[in-house]
Amino acid sequence: MKKQSILLLFLWTSLYAQNIPLLTPEQAEAQYAYGLSLAYQDEKESALLVLGQLAENGYHNPYAFQMILSIGSSLLQQRQSSILSQEKLFSLINYLADLAYTNYFTNREVLYGYLDVKKSLGEWADFDRALKQLLVIDPENMLGNFYRGLLLYNQQRFEEAKGYLWRVISNTNDEPSSQQAVYQSYYLLGLIELRYDNYRAGIELLEKAKKIFDQDYNLDKYLAFGYQQILEARKAYTLVTNIPELLYSGDVALIRIQTGFFLREKGWERLASAYEKEVPLAKAYQLYAQKKYKDVISTIDRLSREYQVEPVRIFYANYLKLKAAEALKDNKTKREMLFLMGYYAQQVGQTSLAIEFLLPLEKEPDLRLDALITLGSLYEEVGNYGEAIKRYELFLKEKTADIPREKVFDITLALAFLHMQQTNSYRSDIYSRQAEALAQSPLEKYRFWYYTGLIAQQKNLHEQALQSFQKAKSFSNTAAVNYSLGNSFFLLQRLLEAQRALEESIHLGPTAETYNLLAYIYALRKVSLDKALEYIQKALAIQPANIAYQDTLGWIYFQMGEYEKALEVFASILLTLDGMEPFEGIDEIYYHIGMVYEALKCFDDAKLMWEKGLSINPKNGYIKDRLLTR
Repeated sequence: MKKQSILLLFLWTSLYAQNIPLLTPEQAEAQYAYGLSLAYQDEKESALLVLGQLAENGYHNPYAFQMILSIGSSLLQQRQSSILSQEKLFSLINYLADLAYTNYFTNREVLYGYLDVKKSLGEWADFDRALKQLLVIDPENMLGNFYRGLLLYNQQRFEEAKGYLWRVISNTNDEPSSQQAVYQSYYLLGLIELRYDNYRAGIELLEKAKKIFDQDYNLDKYLAFGYQQILEARKAYTLVTNIPELLYSGDVALIRIQTGFFLREKGWERLASAYEKEVPLAKAYQLYAQKKYKDVISTIDRLSREYQVEPVRIFYANYLKLKAAEALKDNKTKREMLFLMGYYAQQVGQTSLAIEFLLPLEKEPDLRLDALITLGSLYEEVGNYGEAIKRYELFLKEKTADIPREKVFDITLALAFLHMQQTNSYRSDIYSRQAEALAQSPLEKYRFWYYTGLIAQQKNLHEQALQSFQKAKSFSNTAAVNYSLGNSFFLLQRLLEAQRALEESIHLGPTAETYNLLAYIYALRKVSLDKALEYIQKALAIQPANIAYQDTLGWIYFQMGEYEKALEVFASILLTLDGMEPFEGIDEIYYHIGMVYEALKCFDDAKLMWEKGLSINPKNGYIKDRLLTR
């Protein structure tokens, strides 16, 4: 030990004495400089003692405290000392940190250092206090919000944590420390959504984290779990097979066993054997490999009872049970598993898979009617209207006397709408009249008139649609019917009435399409353009790839006179349109782009865009007018 260090140790023992003479400014500056020189020579403990004595002696300089906290944090991370015992060193650092906070709790850099020290010491109450103070003086502080969110997450106060973590993401920048905070925020938010069974939201957040840092096997594990739950078995399987088996835990092994079995991949038997003692469900797969099918079923049933799991939630175990039942020719268990798996697949949005599992139940006499309704709704969901109509009409033909009138009304109304989708107006009208006669409750009358309005829209009978939506609204004032009213007014070019209906729709329950249409109407009317910009940004936050929403954004910038911004948006749209098949409304996009070019005095480019739009829709009057005036 150096002689100067011994001297400093003796100096420190007098810190708590009351008779320390005050240093003159010159002496204080000299001792401060000496402390800094020791720090730069890597004499960290000595520097801490000198600067600590200075602070205790009343020399309160925020830079001195910043250095004290920096040195203290470094010593805590090293976890070793040569002058003081570790216990005394940690106590000293904690004391000086509190002194720094007391004197400079409004200084951001001091707060950063204090947080580092308290985190290293595990003093979470002080850590939380400082975080709150940091966010008082700087509410948008990225690290402050991240650490506050992390602390609340660790305390399982998830809803509170989410607010802070979202603030981190919204205030991102390119600094390395920022990217790490953003990565961790996406990660934690993803875990919160998985915990709430919001699997798709969780996956989306975890995938964003993965784009920032792609070398985290724990992240891959949770992503695999999310994909497994929404029945994206191939993605889940790929993720866990990329994790080295040396790092496997029981839950990772089970994901690979279950998805491997479902996908008929090799290797699940080996893992089931290796983990059958550690993971109870792996034993069931091991029994299947041994062709002990009855034991498979009894094991899964026992585990379900022990862990009190809802049968519908264990899709992969149900699939294993299905395969065992098929091997045993156990039709009762097979039917039950097909229903449970089909229902679960429907719940997680895997409609085609749900159809695959439920289709065999059409042939079961006691399940046929329920299967017809469910399959009809699934085919309707995927846009296979012909198959949906077939199931619904078979249901009406085969229904028994005990079928509730309400269910018959639902199916009849659905058939009226679906036949219109198939452009079969005659059949649509028949079912529409039948549905009107069946409608009794206010809700049923609302639904009848609402769907009648949608059918009229399909026929381009906008006045008729408007009347139907107004009747629907008289029975129930919903966001959906107000959006439809606004859309009808818009198609009739009654923009002020459209605006009012859409504003009411947003008040009742905003959606991306409502935000977009209202923002577009504001732009057309050249009113509330700031509000229009806010609404279209909300729509794009929900559906960033939606070309119609991007077009609205460009048109708003045009109406605001922000022509360069508008051109930037439309340039991106043109890249997307390149090679795409024409779709309804694309001529309007070319009209808008032409208007931007004209505003920028690029007249040839404007003419080119308008001509392209007119070639797609020769009836577009706006484009014709522009070409005639050029």
